[in-house]
Amino acid sequence: MGKKLIAIKTNPFQGLKAVIERKWINRIAERRKRRQIETMYKFYLPNLGVTVSLEVEDPNDSAEMKFEGEKPQVRLTRAELHGAYGAFGHTIDTWATPIDLHCALVTAAQSDRRFEFEMIEGQIDSYDPGIPPDAIA
Repeated sequence: MGKKLIAIKTNPFQGLKAVIERKWINRIAERRKRRQIETMYKFYLPNLGVTVSLEVEDPNDSAEMKFEGEKPQVRLTRAELHGAYGAFGHTIDTWATPIDLHCALVTAAQSDRRFEFEMIEGQIDSYDPGIPPDAIA
């Protein structure tokens, strides 16, 4: 008898997808190595003893919020900021821009003195969305 041929169906793009994913992961890792974040925006809430920081270079860049302080106060601060409105109606979750975080903390401090804050690092002069003047928004 003759040999039977078995047809195997494969996705020709499967290997390509893995290569592309690896390239993106490597590109992000290289970018992080090349560009050490020098600017950090830090907000200190003295009444709670909590520091909230964002590692970004520009006030319009998003970053994950990092909290320092005692657990109950950090939990309270996270709960207050979760779902709060930042500048331009952006809601805050675990990531935010310094402009949005600043706006949310100003609003929180108006209703509860525990959330009064001071900026330790970084500076926000105005709420500029960073949209070029000739852009269609």
